[in-house]
Amino acid sequence: MEIFKKLIYSNKLKVYNRYKELQIYSVIFLLGVGSTLGYKMIEEHIQQQKKVSIKEPFYKKPDFIREVKFERQVLPHLETRQEIIEKAQDKYLHIKVEEVKKNKPKSKLKENTKRKISFKPKQKTQKRPHEQNQAIKMEATAYVPFCDTGCIGTTKTGYDVSNTIYYKGKRVIAVDPSVIPLHSLVKVSYNNDSFEAYAIDTGGDIKGNRIDLLVQSESIARDFGRRNVDVSIITKGS
Repeated sequence: MEIFKKLIYSNKLKVYNRYKELQIYSVIFLLGVGSTLGYKMIEEHIQQQKKVSIKEPFYKKPDFIREVKFERQVLPHLETRQEIIEKAQDKYLHIKVEEVKKNKPKSKLKENTKRKISFKPKQKTQKRPHEQNQAIKMEATAYVPFCDTGCIGTTKTGYDVSNTIYYKGKRVIAVDPSVIPLHSLVKVSYNNDSFEAYAIDTGGDIKGNRIDLLVQSESIARDFGRRNVDVSIITKGS
């Protein structure tokens, strides 16, 4: 009986080994078949891709892309440096005019208007230089476009001098119209030096043989001080 058992056990081992070998061979076979089929499918796919035109993707419009319309937006206006300066000057002038009106009593305003009216007929009777280039001995001082005594950056004739001290390429002076008519072109000489200027402004303290020269700053006005000058009328204003 033991001999039969040994035979049966040895046969079982052989059968089990055969079964394992068959499993291994079947796996190897399936792997080989799968690799060959995969290789063939890859080759077929490559061949199909070669047949398709390369330019087609570039000319074909994809369905998922949508046309986007952009609305034109107007950018806000940026102020230039000149516009900013003009706005600041207008604001400054407005504040100064309001301060002068508040600080000056109404009675003084009425007196000044009466004086102006009373001075008008006297202008006709006062003497004026009738000959051109006739030198007049005068006292000269200097002033700035803006001040606390009523200077608002505009001359008596309405010319804006807030950014300049020149008019038609010449200097600007304030005069007494009874001595030098407004809009006159004059020549001012002193200490072997001279310049030409237009008489387009007046002043409360500018009376008789006195002129006031427009300068850029208060420091220049202080340096100019008071000077004795000779004034000759080149072109008489009206």
